[in-house]
Formats: sequence, structure tokens, C-alpha cells
Amino acid sequence: MDSNGRSLVGTNHGEWRENWFVIGYHDESGDPIFIDINKKSFSVYTAEHGIGEWNPKAISSSFIGFIKISNYLAELSKRTEDTLTNRNSQLSIVDKIILLIKILYYTKRINIPFWFGYFLK
Repeated sequence: MDSNGRSLVGTNHGEWRENWFVIGYHDESGDPIFIDINKKSFSVYTAEHGIGEWNPKAISSSFIGFIKISNYLAELSKRTEDTLTNRNSQLSIVDKIILLIKILYYTKRINIPFWFGYFLK
């Protein structure tokens, strides 16, 4: 629904599809993260919001792969949190390499730039 309560679902180019199911959003941009329930593997996508049309970009070839990467990121976050200052420290080079390998494996090398933000922090 848009801000006026009108449905965004449609079949024309740039319209939201009925088979897209939102599972979250990107923390920094607020863009939705969603699966296509018509795909057997439940491919995971994101799409920039606020530009007048939806242009999905795959970020994982499967929902299971996306969850595995998300779980690993959650583990890294717990391990790198500085409990004295309540801040996150930077990932070690070994953590970054392992993360990159997991991303490459579980996403089937789809849209690697989407994941780069985790390496730049």
C-alpha cells in the first residue's frame, strides 16, 4: 500500500508483485528485503523504495542461504561486541575472509556489492 492506502500490487513493469513477501528491510536504506514465493528456492531480493517503481535485485539464490549468512553475521556481531564500551569493533581479516566465502557460497555469487557494507565497517 502507498501512503494513500492504494495497493501497489500489479502486473505491469515496476509494480509490486503479489508473490513478493517481505521478510525484513535493509538497516541503512530501509529498502525491503523479500522473497519470491513463486520460486521453489524462495530467492531473496531487495528493491530501492521511493523511486516510483520496484526494480528487484537478487541478493541470495535461496532463503536458506540468506538465513545462513544472517546467522553468521549475528554470531560475528556477538563475538566482536566490546562489552566494556557497548560498541562493535571491526572484523578481523580472517572473519572477513570467512564471511566472503560464506556469501559467495550461499548466495551463488549473486549481487556481491549488496554485501560489501559488512566489509567496510
